Amino acid sequence: MPMLTFTPAAPATPAAPSGITQGGTGGSTHYFYELVAHNQFGTSAVGAEGTTAGGNATLNSTNYNIVPVPALANGVTSYDLYAGTTTGGENRLVAAGVTTTNVHDTGQGTAATPPSAAVVTQVPDVTDIHVTNEPEIKIVFPLQTAVFVDPELLSEVETQLTALGGTWVEGPDA
Repeated sequence: MPMLTFTPAAPATPAAPSGITQGGTGGSTHYFYELVAHNQFGTSAVGAEGTTAGGNATLNSTNYNIVPVPALANGVTSYDLYAGTTTGGENRLVAAGVTTTNVHDTGQGTAATPPSAAVVTQVPDVTDIHVTNEPEIKIVFPLQTAVFVDPELLSEVETQLTALGGTWVEGPDA
């Protein structure tokens, strides 16, 4: 049987927020934003910086910046949004665990620095992989796992491993 080796991966680094607009009264204050993506295995490195030059000097529930966030895709389960008032100075966590397509930055948040590198922080103990005409196969994933697969089921199992996020490589037959 062919062997597959699966290595979980953190999500890809997100693109810079773009199309930032204002709610309420705009102004001429620059605000800078960065995103961090999460998936079931970990956290991405901080993404590129997006900016707006039209923010109100005082952000609040009346005057705020509307920051677009990408739709969840490719295994991404949520985003964290960081903000700052100088380029490279994103030091405020505006929102964590974002699953919507935009965030209103009202100036609130927690002092925090975005991660500089991607990190695999967790691996599921058991993942269910369902294959046609076979009983449920339970595969335990440590950080890297080798799995032997019936050649007739190889394509279907590869598709499901890819959907989990991470990488897999086909190895020698058993």
